[in-house]
Amino acid sequence: MPASKNRPASTSPPERPSHGRLWAAERRKQLLAIASKLLSEKGIEAVRIPTVAQAAGVTRPVVYKHFENRNALLAELLGDFGHQLQARLTQAYANHSDNLYFTLEEAMFAVCETIDEHGAGPWFLITGNAPDPEISAITRALRDELVSPWLADLQAVLGVSEREAFTLSQMILANMRSLILLWKQSQLTRDEAVENMMRSVGAILREYSN
Repeated sequence: MPASKNRPASTSPPERPSHGRLWAAERRKQLLAIASKLLSEKGIEAVRIPTVAQAAGVTRPVVYKHFENRNALLAELLGDFGHQLQARLTQAYANHSDNLYFTLEEAMFAVCETIDEHGAGPWFLITGNAPDPEISAITRALRDELVSPWLADLQAVLGVSEREAFTLSQMILANMRSLILLWKQSQLTRDEAVENMMRSVGAILREYSN
C-alpha cells in the first residue's frame, strides 16, 4: 500500500543484515583490524587469507571479495597505518614548527598513539625489511613519505647537507624503532621510551649542529 500523502516516508536507516553478516565497509574494516592484530602478535607470516578468514569467522571467499590476495590485504593495512600516522605527524609539525626538538618529541608520541590504536606490527614492517619484494617496495615508499617532510628542517636547523640530513633521519628513525621495541616488550614504559628517545635526539642534534 502506498504511503499516505500526509505521512512522511521513513528516514530510519535500514536494518543490519541478519545471520551475523556485516555491511561491506564494516567487514573490510574488521578484516583489516584482524590482519593488524595477527601482524602485531605473530608476525607477517601469520597474515594469510585462510588465517584471517578463520579469525573473522568467515569463509575464504568472503576475504577474497575484499582483497584480491594477501599482498593486497597487507598493502591496504600498511597504507591505512601510514596515512593515519602521517596525519598525526603533520599535526605535530604544526604544533611546534618553530622548534625541531619538540616537534620530534611530539612525533614520537604520534607513533605511540598510532601503535596503541592499530598495533605495532605495521610500524615494525614499515621501518624494517619485508621478505616480499612487492611489500618491501610499499614499505620503502611509506617510509620515505614519513621521513621526507623532515629533511628540509634538518638541513635548515642544523646547517647540514641534504645527504647528511637523510642520514640523520635514518639514525633517528632507527633509534625510535629500537625504543618502541623495548616499550612493546615491556622493558620500558611508554614515557621512558619517549624520554630516552629525546635524550638521544638531543645528543644527535647537538653533535651535528653547526
